Amino acid sequence: MNIISNSELHDFFYFIRNPSTVLSKNTGWLHNESNFIETFSITNLVKWACLLWFLNILILGPLACSAAKIIGARHKIESSIPLFFAIVWAPIIEEMLFRYWMVSSIHVLLVIPFFIFILFMGPSYFTIASLVMLLAICFFISKFLISFRYPVIVKYNCFPALFHFSNIIFAILHINNFVFYSFNNWYLIPLLVLPQWCTSLVLGWIRLTKGILPSISLHSIFNAAPAIIIWFFLRSTSNFIG
Repeated sequence: MNIISNSELHDFFYFIRNPSTVLSKNTGWLHNESNFIETFSITNLVKWACLLWFLNILILGPLACSAAKIIGARHKIESSIPLFFAIVWAPIIEEMLFRYWMVSSIHVLLVIPFFIFILFMGPSYFTIASLVMLLAICFFISKFLISFRYPVIVKYNCFPALFHFSNIIFAILHINNFVFYSFNNWYLIPLLVLPQWCTSLVLGWIRLTKGILPSISLHSIFNAAPAIIIWFFLRSTSNFIG
């Protein structure tokens, strides 16, 4: 598998400095096609996932672990890993809440409160049914209601600020992954969620250049490997003890 091309990495880093630049290059599909999906390659998504895994294992993860020890926090380790939550539920909810709005019409203001409600309620028969209904509504509006396809938010100069603000909120949400036994050196807390912030930047890039379904797919792929590894590890440990 070839690594991500230098040109694509260059475009990504240029995009981070000015998120609005990518919009002018994609006006065709932003305005005339469904913003749910654009032509993309699973191989390309796997390459981005591998890059994120590499950064997390060698750089971001150790930084977060070191900060957690200094602060007095520990990452939550459950007795069993909810694979459905990590691979299906979280990618869909978080992408629709934090990145769907980036290329959507005004209807996004109506559906975001429902996604927030579902996020905090967690998976259940009711919330799963509600999520499916919301996804169907968003897809129908994006695909068939031409007058609703025009992305309103990206017209404004505040889009770059909103983009980075949503990434920060996405990262802050993952502070919930930690249990705090003490609270020392609070200024190091951003390091705890540095991996999520960096991942969010890539997911935003994929969303704006490929569509919301590719960003959901990348999120799922990224979560899948560590979730499955931890699940097998905990299961093996349990069997060994038993």
